[in-house]
Amino acid sequence: MLRHRLKILLGSIVVCSLIYVKGEAQERYTADKVAAVVGNSIVLYSDVEKLSKQFIQQQKEMGYTPDRDPRSQALEQLILSKVLYNQALIDSIKINEAMIQERVRESLDEQLHGSLVALERYYGSPIFEIEKELRDQAKEENYAYEMENTVRNKVVVTPGEVEKFFKHLPKDTIPLIPEQYVYAQIVRFPAA
Repeated sequence: MLRHRLKILLGSIVVCSLIYVKGEAQERYTADKVAAVVGNSIVLYSDVEKLSKQFIQQQKEMGYTPDRDPRSQALEQLILSKVLYNQALIDSIKINEAMIQERVRESLDEQLHGSLVALERYYGSPIFEIEKELRDQAKEENYAYEMENTVRNKVVVTPGEVEKFFKHLPKDTIPLIPEQYVYAQIVRFPAA
């Protein structure tokens, strides 16, 4: 009787350990995660990945090899965009709602290659939720753009300040610009 219980106990331990090992061996899948929080806005990991892939594609098309990681560039740009968006909300920057509605319509037209049903199936949500998401994204981009313009219009840099900045930089940190030559020829044609 004791041997029978011991066999059952050992058998159950072996089965449980096999189930645990199988569960650990399965690949884990993360739907999405928060990469950064800026004010009341979040930067999702999927957004960082999507933008970094766009950077890589653009760099391949231009034949440019970056010295920085595309993910770092994407995260930096997304955080900057969120900072500008949050500051625009604080400063009560005005945006054009008609322009946002036009951008949403254009974006839907670009993505609507097949049918409305196919678009809803692709996003996994009804069209009104897709429109709301696109509208929120367009508003955020527009707020950030308007805030950036407001900041840039306030900044004035004089040529003297630029020269002073470069004079204080160490010589080895200033990039070398290759020499450029301009050739010209003076031609005088004699009168006939």
